Amino acid sequence: MQEFLPRRLHDGIFFAILIVLLGGLAVLLHINPIYSSDQSHFVLQAQAWLNGRLDIGVHLQDTIIINGKVYFVYPPYLHC
Repeated sequence: MQEFLPRRLHDGIFFAILIVLLGGLAVLLHINPIYSSDQSHFVLQAQAWLNGRLDIGVHLQDTIIINGKVYFVYPPYLHC
């Protein structure tokens, strides 16, 4: 029992430091996990696929217009 408590205390301190470092990195990279982006490319793409279409219908950033239809330029799950 004497070894258990100090080990858990060290684990807790390490966890707190890690959370602070990750939070600082998120601030540096302008990442806000609470706010979702207003650019909903993948949602629109999924809705289009459920309706049997490939075009997303709305011109946003990272889209291209071909023959009057709007397409998302990145394939699914590869957007960086």
